[in-house]
Amino acid sequence: MPVVVLVAAIGLEGFSFRTAIREANHARGDRSLPQFVRTAKAPEPPVVLLEDFAALLGLVFALFGVVMTLATDDGHWDAVGTGLIGVLLVLVAAVLAVEMKSLLLGESATPDHVRAIEAALVGDGVGSVIHMRTMHLGPDEAPRRRQDRRRRRRHRRLRGAGHRRRRAARPRRRPHRPGDLPRARRPP
Repeated sequence: MPVVVLVAAIGLEGFSFRTAIREANHARGDRSLPQFVRTAKAPEPPVVLLEDFAALLGLVFALFGVVMTLATDDGHWDAVGTGLIGVLLVLVAAVLAVEMKSLLLGESATPDHVRAIEAALVGDGVGSVIHMRTMHLGPDEAPRRRQDRRRRRRHRRLRGAGHRRRRAARPRRRPHRPGDLPRARRPP
C-alpha cells in the first residue's frame, strides 16, 4: 500500500514539476535551468522549480527506502531514505539561501541593462557616463530617480489641491463662546 501511495504522489509531483518547467521556459530564454536559477531577478520561478524538484526527488528517496525495507525486511533502509530526504532538504535550502540573498539585499542591474541605460543617457549635452550605480527594486525594474521625483512632486501638488478644495467646501463653524457645551451634551 505505501508503494502505491508514493508512486501516485511521484506522478502528481512530476506533473507539477513539468508545469513549473514550462512556466520557467517562458522567462529563461536560451539560458539553462541552473543559469536561470542563478540569474533570475524574480524569486518565485527559481523557488518553485527547486521546491518541485526537491519534492519529486524526496518522493523517489522515500520510495527507495520503503521498497528496500519491504524487500529486505530491514528497517535500516527506511532510515537511509529518510536521511537522504534530510540531506536533500538541507542542500536545497542552502542553494535557495545563496541564490536569493542577492535579491533580498539588492542586486545591481545586468550588463545589458547598464548598456541600455548608458545608451539612453548619452546624447543632448551628455558625452559619456563615467560611473553609474544601479539597483533592482523588483523583478523587472531598476530605479529611475528622475521619474520618481516628478511623481512625488505631482503627488504633493495634487494632494495640496485636494486639501484646498476640502477646506473651501467645509462649512465654517461659529466661534467658541464661553459657556457653550460640547455638542454631544447639549440638552434637547
